[in-house]
Amino acid sequence: LNHNKLKGRIPDCFGTSFPALTTMQLQDNLLHGGLPQTWAPDSTLNSLMVSNNPALGGKLPGSLFEMPDLLDVVIEGSGLQGSLPLELCNATKLTLLYLASNAIKGDLPQCVTDLTNLKELSAPSNLIEGHLPKSLDKMVGLKKFDLSSVSLFEGVGPARSRARTSHAHRH
Repeated sequence: LNHNKLKGRIPDCFGTSFPALTTMQLQDNLLHGGLPQTWAPDSTLNSLMVSNNPALGGKLPGSLFEMPDLLDVVIEGSGLQGSLPLELCNATKLTLLYLASNAIKGDLPQCVTDLTNLKELSAPSNLIEGHLPKSLDKMVGLKKFDLSSVSLFEGVGPARSRARTSHAHRH
């Protein structure tokens, strides 16, 4: 349902009533009222794309990351607020996390380094602050790590953290 100028809230039932749903694409619409705060832990959803809904707002729900098949989360430019939920670290199959241009604040959870399947983490232009996770180097499959325009401090060594807080790509 991308590019349809849909208005209104995403119904809460989208998070709990469609266990066979594998992909939800609601990009470039006029949605507001946040994401559903409850997502079914037995859902087969593997891709959630809700970018470019500037009035969406709300918080990133922790229950979203409790779904066992979740691979891709792309919610950029949608006014998300609050901090990254610790449940993010339960999304062990997650390969892509794009959260650019929101108002996400707080620390990058240290446990993000346990997401060994993560290939791309992009969350520039947010209010994230604090230290880079000390064990960032164990994310050997990481191809893109972009936290540009955030306030991170060195945590894995001066040269490495400086490079990784902008656009670091592994080939």
